[in-house]
Amino acid sequence: MVVLRYQTKNGPADNCGGSLINNRYVLTAAHCVKTRNSVRPICLPVDEKVRETHVPKYTITGWGTTEKQTVSPDLLQAFISHVSIPECQQKMDENFLSVTLADPWQMCAKGANRTDACKGDSGGPLGATVAVKGDPKFVQFGIVSAGGHFCGMESVPGIYTRVPAYMNWIVANIRP
Repeated sequence: MVVLRYQTKNGPADNCGGSLINNRYVLTAAHCVKTRNSVRPICLPVDEKVRETHVPKYTITGWGTTEKQTVSPDLLQAFISHVSIPECQQKMDENFLSVTLADPWQMCAKGANRTDACKGDSGGPLGATVAVKGDPKFVQFGIVSAGGHFCGMESVPGIYTRVPAYMNWIVANIRP
């Protein structure tokens, strides 16, 4: 997990998260990047079997805003559950949110007791521990993408970009 934070005259701004996927690349949401070492990369679902793994529960991490509407000085984690695209779309419609979800490019998840990703967590990882060639590995399955304005609402899941849907592009574009 990395934090993307830019210094301005008025202090830090544009807080986003991301995942270091090798010693040269951070996987994050596009809106987090502005053109301006000792960290271990996260595992990606390179293997087709891992990409197709159904994971009911995930872990999210970030330095985004908390229930006090302040940015956390500490890296926080939360545990959330998978929500199907049809159920997620229904929740968006019920809450009058003009969001059209794109399966298989997006996924949804939500936590209990107002647990959620929030403003400043964009670009951060949604992952789970799964078996990779017989060994347990923490693998990134999603990127925090949307939901910051309604974070913590029990009735509204968070929206994540599905990493497996982009793995062919990622592998084709990464240079070791």
